Amino acid sequence: MNRDDQVLRVFWVALLMSFMVVMVTQLNSCSNAPTTVSTKKSYTFKWNDPEIVGKKSYRWKNMSADIKKNNRAYSDFLVEQIKTSGLLEANIKDMKDFGYKPGMDKIQFWGNLLVETMFWESGWNKDTKYGESFKDGKGQQVVSRGMFQISIESSNDRNRSDCRLKHYSELHDAKKNIWCGVRVFSWYVKDSGVIRGRVNRRWKGAARYFSVYRGTLDYTKTALAALRKAND
Repeated sequence: MNRDDQVLRVFWVALLMSFMVVMVTQLNSCSNAPTTVSTKKSYTFKWNDPEIVGKKSYRWKNMSADIKKNNRAYSDFLVEQIKTSGLLEANIKDMKDFGYKPGMDKIQFWGNLLVETMFWESGWNKDTKYGESFKDGKGQQVVSRGMFQISIESSNDRNRSDCRLKHYSELHDAKKNIWCGVRVFSWYVKDSGVIRGRVNRRWKGAARYFSVYRGTLDYTKTALAALRKAND
């Protein structure tokens, strides 16, 4: 066999081996492929629902440009916070009072309620702040901030939300506020076992922290009625 024949033979052997390697790889890939394709469910909440937006005339005139642009991203982020909040596993006695029905998707339920809560607290405005009528442990006026209207002191309560924020300005970051707000909301609800309650004149559940769940003033009465219909 001359040199040219040897080179040609080596070429064909190499080509055949490469073809066999490709075929084996493809067969292994097929055998290891899942039999079902999992898809991530996308949840839609009522950031832009005409009925809710119409309520804004009660206190807010215009939906913020931030919400118009980012409500999809905020919805996805909110879903992730709900999943890790413990609300899905908790036994909350009065969910039906806020529209829960047997078999309902609990992520959708809590998402609707939390989005509605943010609406009545801040009009979904991450820049909103409100000076409360009481003082913090250092004698300073408490200022509620952002989407959930939470204060830096309560957000860093080690026994409850434990958000460990370094500066109040972080509460005006929409995602940080949603993250911390869900922690605050879920702690109070899980601790009491109810979304809203009152025993011996003491508020229980979310009403311990969020005044929109109390219904004691004209504004909070309107808010509470809307919260009860958040899942209609």
